[in-house]
Amino acid sequence: METLRVHQDTIARHMTAWTIRLGLTREALFHSARTAVAAVLSLLLSRALSLPEFYWAPISTIVILLSPSDPFTLAWQRFAGTALGAAVGAP
Repeated sequence: METLRVHQDTIARHMTAWTIRLGLTREALFHSARTAVAAVLSLLLSRALSLPEFYWAPISTIVILLSPSDPFTLAWQRFAGTALGAAVGAP
């Protein structure tokens, strides 16, 4: 148990030094990790559904999550716009 604590302290010390050198905050690291996980999940889901041009799923995910406004509000607006555009553009 003591060994685990020593390793955690060492990791925390190196992580703190690393983030200070790069000028990163805990919030920035969390946001980056969340965006990366969401992009990978959207890619895996689009591949599992065998969607053509599956690469647009992670691109759209990144665009939505990195927007300056609330991602959930913007996501619903884009979803509604896409659905309306598909309905109007369908033959």
